[in-house]
Amino acid sequence: MQTRGLWQHAYITYEKPQDIALFYEQWSRYLYNDCVRIYPASFTPEQVKLRNDFRIKLTNLPFGTSSRDLHDITLATKAKSCYIPRSNNYKPRPFAIFYFQSEEELNDAIKTPYALDNHELQWCSAEAKCCHKCGSTEHLVMKCSMIDQPNKDDNSNNRRPRNQLPSVQKLYNRFKPAGSRSLINKNTNNHQNERSYSNVTKGNNKDPNPKSSSVNDSSHNPNKKDDTNAKLDKILSMLTGMQKAMSDLKTRIAKLE
Repeated sequence: MQTRGLWQHAYITYEKPQDIALFYEQWSRYLYNDCVRIYPASFTPEQVKLRNDFRIKLTNLPFGTSSRDLHDITLATKAKSCYIPRSNNYKPRPFAIFYFQSEEELNDAIKTPYALDNHELQWCSAEAKCCHKCGSTEHLVMKCSMIDQPNKDDNSNNRRPRNQLPSVQKLYNRFKPAGSRSLINKNTNNHQNERSYSNVTKGNNKDPNPKSSSVNDSSHNPNKKDDTNAKLDKILSMLTGMQKAMSDLKTRIAKLE
């Protein structure tokens, strides 16, 4: 198992060569609600590239759409696989990429319009830029009316490598995917350790005998001492009453016998 960005790559070994024969024709399988792509390990880079040559984007998907939700469209278009990109928070984008075996099958697929949950879906080039929030091809996410305008911190995050973004680092720390130990930003952990250490040392540097504590201490505050004695007297009185009640109860029991 290997982790690359937000995704994991698994290598599965079969006992017999004929067990993987179907994967030369079948390009993907469902794993829960996601569609995972499959390549025989014997494939050359050129063969892998061929499976990416004929692709098209279907956008304007409802929020939270999964590849399994698009299963009927995948069958109707005869697509070999369907891939929905994820955001840095691991949320599905509002568009999907469909892969085809030939250009002819791709051209036939886009002749038919589709809809999902009252959303009219739209075909566009796989390389076409569209809004990562609503899926529109009319604007980019920076001008989308569904979100606030990005601040300076967002711009600085965009310049970072994806696996160094705080949202991605949070996923690594939470789920601990294969190989994540080498992907977790050690500087972030060190910063957290330094901060916690400084808090500890800051607490240790406090005056062990502050004036305020000496004023409230019972040995220097006669009023507090008197309150304590009054509470002890009250408890003693209650215990004496309970003892008398128990003695009376024993006397009554003895008379009944």
